[in-house]
Amino acid sequence: MVERSVRNITDRFRQSGRKVTPQRVAVFEALCEGGGHPTVDQIYREVRQRFPMISLNTVYQTMEALVDLKVVSPVGHSLEAARYETDPAPHHHTVCIACKRITDVFDAALGRVKLPRAVKDRFQVVGHRVEFYGYCADCRSPGATNR
Repeated sequence: MVERSVRNITDRFRQSGRKVTPQRVAVFEALCEGGGHPTVDQIYREVRQRFPMISLNTVYQTMEALVDLKVVSPVGHSLEAARYETDPAPHHHTVCIACKRITDVFDAALGRVKLPRAVKDRFQVVGHRVEFYGYCADCRSPGATNR
């Protein structure tokens, strides 16, 4: 699956006039293979194992390009580091403010949030995302030191 996705991404990079480099491909592979919602630093550490000379700036620029191409989207905006989403299916998130874990929430009811008329009249909504912030079960357990 990742191989077919890599082919798709390289095509999209070329169509947008961007260069396709082994480092950019490695960033995308690390993003897909890692699962979850990694930070740029986590992706950087992973890619550096294959490309020790890669710069953190290259990873940031690649992530910006992937966001621009709508391949990934940032999640957890209020956390200290942006994290990225690779699942294009409409869904929402829970975000633990202690351990920073982000979990996908698939619930069709959240996609039917009613927009207030005052907003509808002044603003054209093209999408939305719901993020619930709180403490996960691990961080709420007795003896947890993350809070």
